[in-house]
Amino acid sequence: AVASLRQFCIDHSQSAFVDDAQCLVAESLSRTGDGAGYLAAVQAFRQQWPQSSLLPGLELNAAIKQHYNQHNYSAMLAAMRAFEQEYPEHELTGRASYYIVRCLLETRQLEDSSQAVDDFAARYPQNPELEELRFNQALVPYEQHNLDQGIERLDSYIAAHPDSPFVLTAQKMQAY
Repeated sequence: AVASLRQFCIDHSQSAFVDDAQCLVAESLSRTGDGAGYLAAVQAFRQQWPQSSLLPGLELNAAIKQHYNQHNYSAMLAAMRAFEQEYPEHELTGRASYYIVRCLLETRQLEDSSQAVDDFAARYPQNPELEELRFNQALVPYEQHNLDQGIERLDSYIAAHPDSPFVLTAQKMQAY
């Protein structure tokens, strides 16, 4: 089905239905479970329709499937930084920024993740995932066995987000 939709788009490139066909191809790609197969399909989509408005979303999903879900955080970090550069004003750039922070937190890069969380907060202050990022940022010193800094970070987190669903967990961690 995907191949026939691609052929339709090639044969009818000036047709009003090409955008709809691209959407169907993109939808079919999104159902592909395998990260490597999905990445190859997205690359083929990019070659076929390099100006498609669907491409950024497909590329973001490909990176998530290929890198983040496989715990390859250095590759994901590189992919998301490239995404930010290629699509600086796209509506999904905030999602790429989120994954940059997550990768830095996952790899316990305390200094870089702190700066990345601050940058994310400045750029996306209303993002609902900001509390989660700040909470996970506060946990990094604990995981590195730096309890004094961990307590300090959790105190700051609780003060800044008193209504957060993570406050109870933060308070429990402080009690240890």
